Amino acid sequence: MIGAHHWRPGWGERLALGTILVGLALVLVQQDSLWRWDRVFYDAQLQLWNRPPADDIVIVAVDEASLREFGRWPWSRGVHADLLRILDEERPKAIGFDVIFAEADLQNPGTDRAFARAIGESGRVVLPVLMEQMRIGGQPVETLPLPALADAAAALGHVHVELDPDGIARELFLYEGLGAPHWPHISVALLQTAGENAGPAPQPEDAAADPGSAFVWYRSTPLLVPFAGPPGHFRHISYGQVMKKAFRPGTFRDKYVLIGTTASGLGDALPTPLSGFSHSMSGVEINANILDALRRGLAVTPLSPNWQMTLSGLFALLPLLLFPRRAPRTNLVITALLLVLCLSASALLLVLAHRWFPPTAALLAVALSYPLWSWRRLELAMRYLGQELDRLHVEQSRLHTAGNSLADDGTAIRPDNDLQARIAQVQQATVQLRRLRRFIDGSMANMADGVVVTDPSGQVILANARAAWYLRADDHARLDGLPVKALLDDLALEQGGDWTEALHKAVHHGDRLQFSTRHRQGRDLLVQVAPLNRDTGDSAGLIFNFSDISRLKASERKRNELLNFLSHDLRAPLVSMSALIDLARRQPRPDEIDKLLTRMESYTGNTLNLAEQFLQLARAESSESFHFREVDLVSIALNALEQVWAQAQRRHIALEQDLAIEEAWMLGDGALLERALVNLLDNAIKYSDDGTTVHLAVHLEGGDIQCCVADRGRGIAAAELPHLFERFRRIEESGAAKTSGAGLGLAFVDAVVRRHAGHIDVQSRPGEGSTFCLRLPAEQD
Repeated sequence: MIGAHHWRPGWGERLALGTILVGLALVLVQQDSLWRWDRVFYDAQLQLWNRPPADDIVIVAVDEASLREFGRWPWSRGVHADLLRILDEERPKAIGFDVIFAEADLQNPGTDRAFARAIGESGRVVLPVLMEQMRIGGQPVETLPLPALADAAAALGHVHVELDPDGIARELFLYEGLGAPHWPHISVALLQTAGENAGPAPQPEDAAADPGSAFVWYRSTPLLVPFAGPPGHFRHISYGQVMKKAFRPGTFRDKYVLIGTTASGLGDALPTPLSGFSHSMSGVEINANILDALRRGLAVTPLSPNWQMTLSGLFALLPLLLFPRRAPRTNLVITALLLVLCLSASALLLVLAHRWFPPTAALLAVALSYPLWSWRRLELAMRYLGQELDRLHVEQSRLHTAGNSLADDGTAIRPDNDLQARIAQVQQATVQLRRLRRFIDGSMANMADGVVVTDPSGQVILANARAAWYLRADDHARLDGLPVKALLDDLALEQGGDWTEALHKAVHHGDRLQFSTRHRQGRDLLVQVAPLNRDTGDSAGLIFNFSDISRLKASERKRNELLNFLSHDLRAPLVSMSALIDLARRQPRPDEIDKLLTRMESYTGNTLNLAEQFLQLARAESSESFHFREVDLVSIALNALEQVWAQAQRRHIALEQDLAIEEAWMLGDGALLERALVNLLDNAIKYSDDGTTVHLAVHLEGGDIQCCVADRGRGIAAAELPHLFERFRRIEESGAAKTSGAGLGLAFVDAVVRRHAGHIDVQSRPGEGSTFCLRLPAEQD
């Protein structure tokens, strides 16, 4: 059966794809193959993490204006000594020189001693240590300041910044040195000199190098520099401006003062993530950024390789946990959201935890997950379509047997490995199935019976127009999606009971059931229920068949009424007459015979009256017995009064008439209308006390003729009013004299009025009498 086999990717597919993606992410992290893209993301995130410059960091810049004033670089050490004396007057926290003083000033020999003396007097000067190589790949050398200067300095610190393979300065090691990482970075040395927190402690030595080797340059505690802004972000004051004391007092008080070259052409500038190659950042400003980051606790530490692999593997695995049971379009959105999530996680770790997570490996794994997953789904879908098309090819012969209209051109559906061919085959199969569905829908729509099909939960999934008419009295009513229980609640089971118990047998026991029901709108329906079973035997729902048996039930009820009438009302007087005849034969006296004959005459009259009423009712209900012509209801009413006048006189009942109009013309059967009024007047007289009044009125109201018969008799209880016009229904009241009749008179009146497109209104209260008003359509001029 087509559609009986469900396909979805299994755990094996997910495990295989997960292994590939996670393995790829781990290898990329381990090999650092995507370092360039990781640096791009780092640079982009730094662009979003700009912060205002620190107020207590000031750069004294050897700029172009200073060079014009003091001449070519390098300057005499005496100039630097004078600068220190000026700065010491302001009492800064610490002073750091980003200038190498490795060689003596041969032109001014005494200035070195003056400079050393100024450094010693200050007690807060940090001088740089430089790592140099005399040739590429050669032995690294520590370049220290002159011994006199080094001895006088408060601390020494290295100024080495690591350049990535793309030539951008992003990373440094806080501790470096030959034989051991004993030199702190100059920013750490400045913090130590000022007595502040100097940032992370040195990490263990590099295990890859020989411990204690004096020829190996050791590095420890790597950090990524979170640059505060582009070049020129920190406060700069020209060297010459300081020498002239052209600054406000307190400019350097309790500040970190960094002294270095910013003039172009001096060679102390590097490209950074916030400057690039077009506008490099001076070394002294790079040191200012590092100092600011350490003071704020913003130094960024890369995640350990183990954590990088863990996070990358987790992101690579997430798509395969989220993709199953979702549409390709939804999975594409999920992929985009995961990419955003990966970038957001990297940025949040950087900003909030100051840990750098390189996201490129995870991004690549997530980006590849969608095409790989889609490729595998497509492969499996192609395989599944091939299997289903094979089954459809087998079923195609059955479709042809149902009629040529169910197939498009009779071409067999054959498997093909080409995607376009498969799509064409599926389209062909879809056309055939649509035609089959139209064939089934058309067949159901033209069925005389109503059909409803439900799913296992009891929701209607298929219904034809006949079912809508039977259950909702509307051919266009939508039954799909409604609970079948709500539809069945309108049907009363003839044998009693509840639908829940009845349906339980069909659903759980597989029984085929049949019920006679009556709809709340008056239709009699035969309901047949059968289960729909899957191949496994589990219930797939129910199918209901509704047949209208209203005519059969009406005929059955009329037959029962006739049998009851014949067996009782007509049989009883005949049996009495038979007994009287037998008794008359045994009576020797003529007077006794006269009494018996009188009683026989009465029974015979009653029997004839019953037969006449029954025939009149049958005539009123038969469409072939009507002969409509123009009649005057006023004349008919007067004739009816004449017929019951003698009966009223015997009871001393007065007949009053109120004819508000002289004529009341209408289309109808005069004999039947006259008989209906006679029945009403006869009942009024029969159920009234002697000496009372019966009133007959005829008048026009709203384009209709209204003829009312009112009495002052016993009246009718409110509970009996809905049953007045039922056949063989007689109203008996306790304490009242029993009246003769078969209960056909009012049923006859109701049938006549309905056949004349009218209706009857009844008003009655016990002890106050009753009023019957016939409302009939008048003839239009």
